[in-house]
Amino acid sequence: DKLMLTASGMKRVGVVLQADKLTNSAANALLKTVEEPPDNVHLLLISDAIAQVLPTLRSRCQKLFVPAPIQADAAAWLAQEHAEIPTSLRQPLLSSAKYGPLRAVEYYTLGYADLFAHWSEALPALRLGKLSPIQFAGEFAGKTGAPTDVFIGWLSDYLNACLLKLLLPPVLSAQDEWLYKINRNALCVWMPEVQGVIPSLRGQANAQMWMEQLMLKWVKL
Repeated sequence: DKLMLTASGMKRVGVVLQADKLTNSAANALLKTVEEPPDNVHLLLISDAIAQVLPTLRSRCQKLFVPAPIQADAAAWLAQEHAEIPTSLRQPLLSSAKYGPLRAVEYYTLGYADLFAHWSEALPALRLGKLSPIQFAGEFAGKTGAPTDVFIGWLSDYLNACLLKLLLPPVLSAQDEWLYKINRNALCVWMPEVQGVIPSLRGQANAQMWMEQLMLKWVKL
């Protein structure tokens, strides 16, 4: 509605972030504006998952692809411009943010680092039977600040770290002995599948059920 009130002769820009996460009703409502935009109005739909944008909406937009920063450059920028972020948190933040340094800073500001620490304790607890997938999924659904793709990004980085611990050191620390029970081959097969979960979860009303299924696979590795 605000776009329709644009004064004559003035140019206005409307920005829609995470356009892939629009509900069908919201996307269809936006489609009407995209098809017949007001004079002097430009709409920018931003998404890092263009395939998940409503096809009819996507087909009516001019596509401009902006590559993500090189990982090393993103890490260097984060270290230089935001030294207040602990070194141990930079990699998990960048991984969850798909190596977008500005988004990584946003995640840190939102307190996601505390969630990362909690998840780092929860995943071993799941393997040790101290926490059930149902409990974890229910708890995750109750966390209002963390989108599912943030968790998947963190999980991918966490699984890589687990695999490195299994492959590189001759002996694991007592804290990490639970890793010995993981089937390394099964872990290697499952890791790419984890990344594929993100498109499946987008737009799902019951993300809790998907999270439960994901954690069931984790405890069975």
